[in-house]
Amino acid sequence: MNLIEISNEYIDAIDSITGDYPLEEIENALCQIKEKWEVKAQNVAHYIVNFEEEIIKMKCQEKIIRDKMAEKIRKMESKANYIKDYLKYNMMKSNIKSIKSPLIDISLRKNPPKTIVEDELKIPSEYIKQKIETSVDKNMLKKDLQNGKLIDGAYLEESESLVIKSIL
Repeated sequence: MNLIEISNEYIDAIDSITGDYPLEEIENALCQIKEKWEVKAQNVAHYIVNFEEEIIKMKCQEKIIRDKMAEKIRKMESKANYIKDYLKYNMMKSNIKSIKSPLIDISLRKNPPKTIVEDELKIPSEYIKQKIETSVDKNMLKKDLQNGKLIDGAYLEESESLVIKSIL
């Protein structure tokens, strides 16, 4: 029997209580159903705990794999940039501007000028942009809503969560 079936059995037993049965028999029957329900609920909770533990393990493994891949990518990018700089340096040193072949073309070209800022404090104010960021202060909003203030566009929502504490 699953938890829903046991719950329905318990509700049906309560609904079918009449004065025809002695109180002790009714209590025993309900107690047996409740014990089955509690055992099943504990099994379901253990199943949830196992899933959550497996999720934690998988997230740790995912982080390790992600970190290893990021390090591998960083090393490969570094090596590719080093080799690219090596080729560029030697082409410039040899005064070779381009190489053409059926499989690959290599050439040196002038890049557009880029702006280098050595010290932002020395830059005149006409060249400074200010960034303004706005966000909702949820803590202040929550306090005011809890104090009964009606605020258009916001409300408090209450919910329940299932808490499972594994003793193992």
